[in-house]
Amino acid sequence: MIMIRVTNNSQVDKDDAPQQAPGFHVEWHLRRQRGRSALKQLAQHNTLSHLQVMTGTLLLVAGVVASIAAPLVIRIIIDGYKNGVDGALVGWAIGLMVASAGLTAMGNYFFSLAGLTLTRLMQNKTYATLLEKPVSFFDSHPSGQLAGRLVNNLSLIKEYFSGGYPNLVNGSVMVVGTAIVLFYLNWLLTLMVLITLPIFGIALAMIGPRVVHPVEQYQNELSDYSAMATESFANIRMVKANGAESTFTKNAEEETKSLNRIGRRMAKVLAFVQPIMSTLLLGIIALIFAVGGYMIAHGQMTNGTLVSFILFAFQIAGPVSNFSSYIQTRKAAEGAAASLQDQLNSVVTENNEGKSLDGKEISRQPLQLSDVTLQYAGNRGITKVSLVLQPQHLYALVGPSGAGKSTLMGMIERFYEPDTGKICLGDQPIARYAIKQWRAQIAYVPQVSEITSGTFKNYLKMGNPTATDEQLNAVLRRVDLGEWVNGLPQGLDSPLHEYGNNMSGGQRQRLTIAQALLRDANIYLFDEVTANLDADSENIIRGIMHSLAQDHMVVSAAHRLSSIRDADEVIVLEDGRVTGVGTPQSLSNTNDTYARYLKEQTL
Repeated sequence: MIMIRVTNNSQVDKDDAPQQAPGFHVEWHLRRQRGRSALKQLAQHNTLSHLQVMTGTLLLVAGVVASIAAPLVIRIIIDGYKNGVDGALVGWAIGLMVASAGLTAMGNYFFSLAGLTLTRLMQNKTYATLLEKPVSFFDSHPSGQLAGRLVNNLSLIKEYFSGGYPNLVNGSVMVVGTAIVLFYLNWLLTLMVLITLPIFGIALAMIGPRVVHPVEQYQNELSDYSAMATESFANIRMVKANGAESTFTKNAEEETKSLNRIGRRMAKVLAFVQPIMSTLLLGIIALIFAVGGYMIAHGQMTNGTLVSFILFAFQIAGPVSNFSSYIQTRKAAEGAAASLQDQLNSVVTENNEGKSLDGKEISRQPLQLSDVTLQYAGNRGITKVSLVLQPQHLYALVGPSGAGKSTLMGMIERFYEPDTGKICLGDQPIARYAIKQWRAQIAYVPQVSEITSGTFKNYLKMGNPTATDEQLNAVLRRVDLGEWVNGLPQGLDSPLHEYGNNMSGGQRQRLTIAQALLRDANIYLFDEVTANLDADSENIIRGIMHSLAQDHMVVSAAHRLSSIRDADEVIVLEDGRVTGVGTPQSLSNTNDTYARYLKEQTL
């Protein structure tokens, strides 16, 4: 059951106590329904192709009917041996067996298509839902682990819906249909066979619970291993520079030890499944031979009937034996679905249903922070910060590492909501605006260049999907990358490697800035963007920020004061608090920290 809770916090003018950000907030809770599995709950919120399921079911039923009819025809052939072999009946038997194989294959195919459809929808929904999580969620969940669990869990669910589930349908129809025919052939022998089936149920009931927990543990450990491997590959230069290959290898060995330990627990259980099922089936077949032979000897059964009975027994042996495999895939998929459900639970939307925002409105209004406090990750954050940021101004954030500069920018971008206080555009709290519309008015360049693989064109167009090649080249020239990119063999369509590893650090930073310039935003946030730039590139970016400030609000965090010497106002942050606000000239006389930075960097 999905529960939607909508709350409205209208106490936007009260700052005396911590409160939820103002406006409407929507929370989605995918709760475990009583008596319903996580797998069924996930499946019920996706649309299966009903046509594929119905077609697959009809084909499987038709295949089972043909499969059941074949032994009945063979029975007639055998009982009629005294009068010779009927070629027409032999042709019918062969035709029915071929038809059964073809129909069953087509039925399985359509069921697999339906399973793939379901899995695709679940993949899209889960991935989209995770992307809607707030930034704070990703701060506390390693990206490699999230990706690993998503891929591994969906793989297990896909295996169940594309393989285990259609096999169950096929096997169930086969067993039920065959049981009916067997009762027709000889009810006594059939009854004796059916009496043994509860033994299968008891065996599976004992094995099933012992499979679920280890499978879930194994998937979690596998995700952790994937996260560790991804992290080491992504930071391979650091690993090699520090000669840390052996350290990471030891970490991997510890992870694989844990995987091996859980795998052994699974193996102990699963090793007994197939032998137990095979032994039980062998016992049933032996029972058929023994009882059937006795009945033939006493004239109570014909040879043809016994052969048909044995053929039917072999027909249902496969589905019954595979039922244990179905149980395994079902339990594994159930554990994967429960893990996915944990990721989807308590998903808080980012207030996308708030007020609309006019670009002209934000371009004319000041941004006001009133006693804003945010504490997270071990006393990091800002405390009671009050500022007024005007349009058409260039603001510089200055302070030591960990002073709160990036946190302040993250709050303007609405990556985080304040614990107390409020941020307003004019007199309207920004939390009342739809978050995607708010972010559409902001261009944010992070401290560390975040570059995705693909092509230069694809990366740049994330800033503006409708941008033309001329616009792309224009912003590249603006950051002094135009000649370099167009000099590549494929120009804008040249490949951009993972994390931008085919570029220098300064080029990555300038490419990120070029993407931000394409947004044509009203507020520009630059977080330590000149840290990896040479003097010439720094001057180019400084000129860009100065130019943007003629018509936009620009906020730039910097350690190098040379990059913000054109700032209209400098804001000094220390330990999450504002300790000075003023022009660069005035702060050099009134703020000790700024004066010290200026003196050190002048030297």
